[in-house]
Amino acid sequence: AYGYEKVGVTWEQRTYFKAANANAGDNFAGSLAIDGMKSVIGAPDESSCVLGFGSASSENACAGSGAAYFYEQSGTSWSASVVIKASNTGRDDGFAKAMAMSANILVIGAPGEASCATGIDGDGVNMEFCLASGALYIVE
Repeated sequence: AYGYEKVGVTWEQRTYFKAANANAGDNFAGSLAIDGMKSVIGAPDESSCVLGFGSASSENACAGSGAAYFYEQSGTSWSASVVIKASNTGRDDGFAKAMAMSANILVIGAPGEASCATGIDGDGVNMEFCLASGALYIVE
């Protein structure tokens, strides 16, 4: 992903973002959410089996599970803060295929998530019985 800033009447490239665990086919920058000095870049085909919040992993046992990379700007520089994964990471979930952010709330879609949970805060255990039923995750 490339970050630009408008200087006068022209745009200048200021930043180049790349995932800490970049692999072929991850589709880093396949989605993006920005709010002020915060940016979240999605890689809906990232393939690690990590759960929740943490650091990037180079293992690739959960093909297409997806990840979101959170960055913060301080002055003129950006820094990577955390990698966000689903709480029930599974193959082909497409986590971070769609995202939106406002203030301190980040909403992340995973259209391929496969649990049979229903409603809000249902049991998201990834049982593979409801293939591509989808899920929405809210991060505060």
